Amino acid sequence: KMHLRDYVRDDDMDASISMMLESFITAQKFSVRRSLRRSFAKYMSSGEDRVHLLLHILQDMMRNEAMYQTVKRQQQGRNADDL
Repeated sequence: KMHLRDYVRDDDMDASISMMLESFITAQKFSVRRSLRRSFAKYMSSGEDRVHLLLHILQDMMRNEAMYQTVKRQQQGRNADDL
């Protein structure tokens, strides 16, 4: 998707580079396309890869926080029983 903004974000630049490379590669002869795709593959990755990675990191952080809160409540319960 393209968006009209007053500023440029990283994902806008990534989408532009990817679109430009895809257009250039498809304009080449079939015999050259495969090698060009391999050469420029790292520049043509979609932003979805990053979204999935960020989602995984966020889920991991939430699990760690939930575990921390559980342990904290258990310790507070033990300390109350000791009094």
